[in-house]
Amino acid sequence: MTFLAAYTAVNVAPRSTRRGTHFLAAYTAVNLASASRYASSSFLAAYTAVNRHPSTNARHAFFLAAYTAVNKQARAVRAALDFLAAYTAVNQFAKLFEFEDLFLAAYTAVNPPAPEPRLTLIFLAAYTAVNEFSGPEYKPINFLAAYTAVNSRWRCRRSGWPFLAAYTAVNIERTAWTILVVFLAAYTAVNGQRPTILLASSFLAAYTAVNRLRSFRSATNLFLAAYTAVNDALADLRVGLHFLAAYTAVNVLEPEDGA
Repeated sequence: MTFLAAYTAVNVAPRSTRRGTHFLAAYTAVNLASASRYASSSFLAAYTAVNRHPSTNARHAFFLAAYTAVNKQARAVRAALDFLAAYTAVNQFAKLFEFEDLFLAAYTAVNPPAPEPRLTLIFLAAYTAVNEFSGPEYKPINFLAAYTAVNSRWRCRRSGWPFLAAYTAVNIERTAWTILVVFLAAYTAVNGQRPTILLASSFLAAYTAVNRLRSFRSATNLFLAAYTAVNDALADLRVGLHFLAAYTAVNVLEPEDGA
């Protein structure tokens, strides 16, 4: 299950049925293929278990169902128990050493063997950044660290830095100029050269579409411009439609008349 899919489903709709629809839309947008009906229903079950059911037994069962749907195989009971431990840590406890112990358990269940000590420190740093125990200036650095921990390597050039740039722009900087500077720095770090003017302009266009514009049609036009700049080719119709599905799910927008 991707970050986009999970984020979309959690933040969009007040009813679980709508979350299921939006989960499918986000999953399709990310993977360019429709999620199976089984995956969708299992995701809904897992979401309901985590957010509505008080019973840890229910969370256990639904986590196993969701994991199986995504990974095409049943997961060990230990993984479910460790997931519950991690969930409890995030939602109920406040002491960092407790987060550390439970993170180790959850990580080991999903990615055996146990993580290196540095991954535990990275997780604590990332958790601190996300939950604002430290200043906002550390958030992008710690997000990249968390991404590295999940992917078991220090740098993932194609995924880590570009997301860092977007995260920084959305969460820290407030003006178009500073957003552009952050993007230029991240792009240069990844590719060893500064981006073209078209690429930089299209990045700002995409940022504006997501964060400022409420127009369905304007959002997709600017997305297509950004996609073209990044990939040196126009997005095909399928990519555009998948973006619209995900964008609509996230922002709960209705199409413009005639869109």
